[in-house]
Amino acid sequence: FHPFNNLFFWAASRIINPRKQGKILILSFILFAFAIPGPAVPSGVDPQVKRALGCMDLMLYEEAISLFDQALAKDPSQPGLRTKQAYAYYRMNRREKAVEALTKELEAHPDDLKALILLSFVQFKTEHPDDAERTARLFQDTLEKTRKKSSRDKLDTIMRPLFPNAGVPAYILALLAIDKQDAKTARSLLIQAQELSYFPTDCWIQAVGAEMDQKNWTEAMR
Repeated sequence: FHPFNNLFFWAASRIINPRKQGKILILSFILFAFAIPGPAVPSGVDPQVKRALGCMDLMLYEEAISLFDQALAKDPSQPGLRTKQAYAYYRMNRREKAVEALTKELEAHPDDLKALILLSFVQFKTEHPDDAERTARLFQDTLEKTRKKSSRDKLDTIMRPLFPNAGVPAYILALLAIDKQDAKTARSLLIQAQELSYFPTDCWIQAVGAEMDQKNWTEAMR
């Protein structure tokens, strides 16, 4: 499933039904972002990790999972490997294994923002809204703590690899608020998602739709 096909699927879904494409959109957006090949692997990196990342770029997820296992067997403390492995599990539709890998990653590295983003997304996709909500809020809390304790330059270094996924937890929380018919909270969260680089047009589609569902015509028009 090529990332550009994801974007085509997203665009087509908007034409077919722009109000109900939110969950399709979130799938397309995060798959596109996580599928983009990363920068060149620095020299000195574990050979298994280097090969695993190459397999990820080629979408050879079974091989990547095996290579990540080998690397983690040698050094279980390596940050970020289980997050990448979890993405491979997700792409193979092994979502319980993805949650397991992300849970282990967060036990070792509780401030791993990328792991929190991906875990909230997988929980949302597997229809565990309470778990997705808790994880999304934990991401927001962790992000706020990171902002407070980091210099501007350091924060930019931390945030850059998260875009465009940094808005995913707020978008999830907004969709859950819409399900609870809480248009005001949903609108606030959609603004947060947009500020964190989520698709502006789709944030406003959801916000307007939530107001219309509640017959708040003035807010919908505004």
